[in-house]
Amino acid sequence: AIERLTASGEGVPLMRAHAEYFCNLAESAERLLDTPDRDRVLGQYDLEYGNLRAAIEWAVAAGHAELGCRLAAATAPYWQARSNFSEGRARLNSALALPAEPSVARARCFTAAAGLATWNGDQAAAQRYAGDSLAVYRILGDRRGEAVTLTTIGWATIQEDAPAARALLAEAASVFRELPDYESLGEALRGMAAAELTIGEV
Repeated sequence: AIERLTASGEGVPLMRAHAEYFCNLAESAERLLDTPDRDRVLGQYDLEYGNLRAAIEWAVAAGHAELGCRLAAATAPYWQARSNFSEGRARLNSALALPAEPSVARARCFTAAAGLATWNGDQAAAQRYAGDSLAVYRILGDRRGEAVTLTTIGWATIQEDAPAARALLAEAASVFRELPDYESLGEALRGMAAAELTIGEV
């Protein structure tokens, strides 16, 4: 269906509008996953997943890196919730493979890839993706994005090097206190506690 649409002059703007619509829908849904509406939102993802998949495929095939990264990052929580790690990581990688300038969308896509890799038990990949995300956020001067990524790296590092993980999470917690962002601060503090427990077991 994508090939038929993009082969015509009218199909390209139609698919672009389709991709942007479902990108906005996914980004709105993503913000509700940590609320009491979680089950309803996951059901909405279930219903629209065919459209989301088609939108990601089109954006990547058309070389729209920004849109592809936005779509993939916004769909990542759904892949995580449904334990669909293989497809999720493949989709994220396809968006990240496109040449692109540093942007928040690209950094979020790296962070999403790190998160899925962590849940999938691939800590080496998680640290690699998170490091790429951190580099982008630092280029952009985005302090909150940097702290979120430090939290991701910290969690992914606990089993390998708990003291280093504790230091990363402490740095993230300091930034969250400054912002302030107390919800994210809680996640960093939970990571610090997990690191402390791991250190105590060694």
